[in-house]
Amino acid sequence: MQRVKFLIILFLFIPLLSFSQLDIAHYIGVGRYELFHENYTEAIKRFNAVIKVKPDLFASYFYRGIAKYNLGDFTGADSDFNTTIKINPYFSNAYHFRGITQDRLHNYDSALEDYKKALNLDPTNPNIFISRGITKMILKKYKEAITNFDNAVKLKSTIPGAYINRGVAKHYLKDYKGAIVDYTEAIKLNNYSSEAYSRRAFTKTELKNYDGAISDYDYAIKLDAHNSLLYFSRGIVYYKMKNYDKAIDDYNKVIDIDPDNALTFYNRAIVETEIGDYNKAIDDYDKVSQLKPQNVLSYYNKAGVKFEMKNYKGAIRDYSTAIEIFPDFAAAYLNRASAKREINDFEGAIEDHNIAMSKIDEYRKNKKDSLFESYIDTSSKYSKIVEFDDDFNSFSNSDVVDGRIQNKKIVIDLEPIFIISYNDTLKLNSEYYNNQIQDLNKNEYKTNFYISNKIKDADVMAVHSKLDSVNNDKKISTGNDYKYFYKGILNGEIHNFNLSITMYDKAININRDFLFAYFNRANIRSEMIDYINAIDDYTKVIKIQGSVATLNNKEKTEKKIYDYNDVINDYNAVIDLDPEFYYAYFNRANIRCKSKDYSGAVADYTKAIELEKDFKEAYFNRGLTLIYLKDTKKGCSDMSKAGELGVDNAYNVIKRYCN
Repeated sequence: MQRVKFLIILFLFIPLLSFSQLDIAHYIGVGRYELFHENYTEAIKRFNAVIKVKPDLFASYFYRGIAKYNLGDFTGADSDFNTTIKINPYFSNAYHFRGITQDRLHNYDSALEDYKKALNLDPTNPNIFISRGITKMILKKYKEAITNFDNAVKLKSTIPGAYINRGVAKHYLKDYKGAIVDYTEAIKLNNYSSEAYSRRAFTKTELKNYDGAISDYDYAIKLDAHNSLLYFSRGIVYYKMKNYDKAIDDYNKVIDIDPDNALTFYNRAIVETEIGDYNKAIDDYDKVSQLKPQNVLSYYNKAGVKFEMKNYKGAIRDYSTAIEIFPDFAAAYLNRASAKREINDFEGAIEDHNIAMSKIDEYRKNKKDSLFESYIDTSSKYSKIVEFDDDFNSFSNSDVVDGRIQNKKIVIDLEPIFIISYNDTLKLNSEYYNNQIQDLNKNEYKTNFYISNKIKDADVMAVHSKLDSVNNDKKISTGNDYKYFYKGILNGEIHNFNLSITMYDKAININRDFLFAYFNRANIRSEMIDYINAIDDYTKVIKIQGSVATLNNKEKTEKKIYDYNDVINDYNAVIDLDPEFYYAYFNRANIRCKSKDYSGAVADYTKAIELEKDFKEAYFNRGLTLIYLKDTKKGCSDMSKAGELGVDNAYNVIKRYCN
């Protein structure tokens, strides 16, 4: 079903609203331009600027909602559409788009109610009928869906999406010939629609017209060469044609485009098993297990391959893992029993067989769900190609730079702590401006101090030169607290941790109220602990024996546990000196996360946000912590706010954990 692209197409038909102020009109226009070119984060920035100046202008919320939707932030989009409707309850597009968003949030009754309101305001809009038809399809009300698509076609017969979606509904009703007629009509209207060709190919596959399906997939791939799903689907057709080499070629292409696509590794393993390439199959099942550790069938099937290779102990290990993941997997017990018999463990085999039969009997008595039935059914074949999964999206290109940035491959981690650093340009950092920090700039070194959580690369030679300059400057007294503070920063940059801490100690001894010395001392202490922990993680350990240092690769050493009490105490001192210095709460929260004090971390992030309502990093980190604590609703709300304020990685989190 076409949903994401459909939103942008609808956007083209929304009239440009007029505004009284020229600057606002300009910002709205630039925001619309960014929307049209799929630069969604840039569009949000433009609409944010308008909202700050004119918070009662409904259009800016509406367009921002469209941008959030396309970034996968359905909760944030819904909030913006709600605001749009509060300001202008007669704007039909707001109800329409809120309905689409409610559909994505699985609130189907609310979605249908919104479509009804939109049609009351604009009964001749074919796109509303298309949206309602899609929701009806999701509810498996295919005939009602077709009626809606029919209405859309009557109102406007040149919308390819109406025919494509009607074709999908007919496909579900097994009216394959009717579906193909609709897809063909969509292709006539838009010969560049890879969606129409791929849908028609899928339906031809159901009719066992494999040559026709391959021809359509070939053309779809010419139109959209980076869409991994097209190669995956064509690979399935080749598999059905028993053309295993070409099936594997297509799966290889999917993995080239999307190296973390577990489903493709799974399917490729099945094909490799079928052609007797057992070692490659095992490697692929291992990859599935790495990507999706709870995928029970990857272990089960891998055990079957090892059994065929007469690696019975390996098979037993994998069957055991499958049973750990799903303890009611009767077929796994039965197969493990067979493997145990092969190694003469007859007692274990009998025990497994009895457990399996008891689980089968239990199912037959209680008539549990069909999923359970599948796993106890000894006749089931799990070595079947799987035809679809959530590993795919239409934008699987891992090199995404902008647009749908939620699809970027990133490592999700907390936004880092803030530190006070320096540059030599005296140029203020506007994003993190702080009046107190600017007072530091009234110093003898003509150095600009600023606060940021963006790590800069240290020029070691330049840092040493600065240290020499400060040490040799006789004009500045040794009792100058700023001098030691500056030397603390410089030593920290080149990882002279102990010397850096000593410099901050001296600054504090001179000036007990030197807030920033406590703050940076906490930061450098935290960095030192992290650095030591990283060293401890290495498997090679240097062991001192008398006066000889030896390298021991095998010896297991207990990892020391370093606490962050001194770090926390320093942040406490900062807060005592200035309870409104919100960066200290943020940093302390990060340390509490490292110490697994998650409730304390949430409290600190919350305090930081209370003091600075647009503290985007605090929203992001609190959201990530709440999601970890299984409070997904609140966590995703925070992620939405973080994304709105400019943390791009928030949309990746939203995609993975909020939808």
